[in-house]
Amino acid sequence: ALLDIDNLTRSLNKVNNYKNFCQEQVEKIDKELIDLDHCLELNSLNCVQQSKLIKQRKEELHKRRFYKDELEYMHQFEKSNINVQSVVDNLRTLKSDVKATQNRLENRQYTPRILYEIFGISAEEKAELEQRKKDRKLLGNKATNRSLDMESKFRKVSSI
Repeated sequence: ALLDIDNLTRSLNKVNNYKNFCQEQVEKIDKELIDLDHCLELNSLNCVQQSKLIKQRKEELHKRRFYKDELEYMHQFEKSNINVQSVVDNLRTLKSDVKATQNRLENRQYTPRILYEIFGISAEEKAELEQRKKDRKLLGNKATNRSLDMESKFRKVSSI
């Protein structure tokens, strides 16, 4: 699932980047066409030079048409009201959430139930061990042996 999210995110980014690239190319070609027009207009050229400039202008127009057509395809994304950046951001959030869940599941700890009678543990020791488990749940990650001992002693004193 994470690979699919990565691939989809990359694809959406490519679409957005390609759209920007096509727009830049159209702008660049427009400037080149203006330069060619000025050259034709302002310079006195012989037939061969004019022919070369006209041929170059025609090639530029074909390139421009290609990028304009590509932009038309990209326009369909915009018409569908898909906010590409929003989708990419949501996919990134989903990916980080999936990784966090994966890490949490890999690092979870299971405390097996103990049949104290098998190990010869008395009822008093059993109660103390059970109390330590409760203390650990109460204190969470901050629990240390010292804090658990103090908590258990406090419970013993407060119960008297």
